[in-house]
Amino acid sequence: MKHYLVGASILAFVMTGSLSLYASDDFIIDEPTYVDQSGYSAAPVKQSKSPEIAPAISRIPFIGSVPTTDNLMRGDFLSEFNMYDSGGVNIRLLVGIFGMLSIGVSENFDGLIGTGKITVNIPVAYIKFSLYEQSQWMNFSMGFDHFAYGHNGTFFDPNGISASIYGFYANIGQNYYVFGEKNIFTFGLRIPLLPEGIRNMTNSTFFFGATLNTRYLHFGFTVENIFADFTRIDHILPSLIIAFVPIPSFRLGFTLQYEFFSLSFNRVLSLGYTAKF
Repeated sequence: MKHYLVGASILAFVMTGSLSLYASDDFIIDEPTYVDQSGYSAAPVKQSKSPEIAPAISRIPFIGSVPTTDNLMRGDFLSEFNMYDSGGVNIRLLVGIFGMLSIGVSENFDGLIGTGKITVNIPVAYIKFSLYEQSQWMNFSMGFDHFAYGHNGTFFDPNGISASIYGFYANIGQNYYVFGEKNIFTFGLRIPLLPEGIRNMTNSTFFFGATLNTRYLHFGFTVENIFADFTRIDHILPSLIIAFVPIPSFRLGFTLQYEFFSLSFNRVLSLGYTAKF
């Protein structure tokens, strides 16, 4: 009799456990933990099934020689080497102080390549301040920089001596995304300050530009030298920019500019490298 009571008790315990297991459809199964040699235990890290791929482009400070409202990120260092018409060379070095401020230096050497006369222009300090650190809709910036490359950004005095044109600018910009990559549109006004002979509000010019970027190929279109008095239509300078970006830190660009006053094309070759401190 005693054996029957023990058997009945064991059977009742098993049935009670089975019923409690199936009483609810939702129950938690603990994942096994892993213990390393130091005795620390941790649950396995779950991997995302579909990680988001960040765009290859984060900031677009220029479209050719046209400034945008984007600034370099804090600690970014940008170096550019541009070869423009008549053997001219531009060297630009920029540093991002924080998301709304970039500073640097720019220098133009007209006629450095070739057999023509070499003109060493005064190096100019570069600065750009953006109103917002980052905006998905609209931004505003202002700064100091040189104008278009080559003959179109050069002032010739009565003696024929050339000098690069430097001055202030203010612009608005809008970010947009195509093919999963960041693009930007910009429109602004340039006011010349140097050299002294061009320091006149009637020499102020409008500019605009836009991009269409893919992962490895970047395209841009700009129009510069739209004089505010609208009396020098033949000086308007449209440009088409194509750049190959094999890695986010390196850029090889080619710009084709058309001059209405000379009915000819200018070609600009650009090399850019971005690093982080």
